[in-house]
Amino acid sequence: MRTMLFILISGCLCCTAFAQHKYEVGLSMGMQRTTAHYEEHDHSASSFTRTVWLTHPGLAFEMRFSRRSGVGVGMNFRKAKRLAYIAIPTPPNSVEWVEFDVTEKFLSFPLTYKYTSKLFSLSAGITVDHFLSWKEDRRSGYGPLQNYDRFLDQEWSSGLIASISKKISLHKNLILEPVVYYNEILDYKRRYYGGAVQIKWAF
Repeated sequence: MRTMLFILISGCLCCTAFAQHKYEVGLSMGMQRTTAHYEEHDHSASSFTRTVWLTHPGLAFEMRFSRRSGVGVGMNFRKAKRLAYIAIPTPPNSVEWVEFDVTEKFLSFPLTYKYTSKLFSLSAGITVDHFLSWKEDRRSGYGPLQNYDRFLDQEWSSGLIASISKKISLHKNLILEPVVYYNEILDYKRRYYGGAVQIKWAF
């Protein structure tokens, strides 16, 4: 039993020491869009998620356990466009739907397992998004939008992500990695897809 415990601890220490020399850290810049989605929030409010390509800068970090497998962590600043509709009562007994053009801002944190082959890398895992703020891009004739909680009232949301990428060695320690990914948010109906280019330093 003591021998098996010693072997297990020694193996873990060896793996840790090996992993300490297999880090990659860098910057990421990409383009993404959301799939179109219409949603009714209540009897007087609805919204439509727009399919607009938007940039998303970020940070990327990877820790490799072996030549083939590792873990990736990131932090990305992302935006989404939404058309918000509110029913405004008008005399005598009717309503007028007013449109508000809104940009939502998030910080997204992906955590993935990554398998790397000679041809490409496959990653799958989870994302955690933090809702930062919203901004009305185009004012309507009825004045500014006062409250956005009926459209998005969750500060944190989770999702699933899968990606395929290719590592290209630019220098002994400099890596260029194009990435294509798909990310589905589970807490509300939204899907992101797009691509990015990561420039990382390996050490």
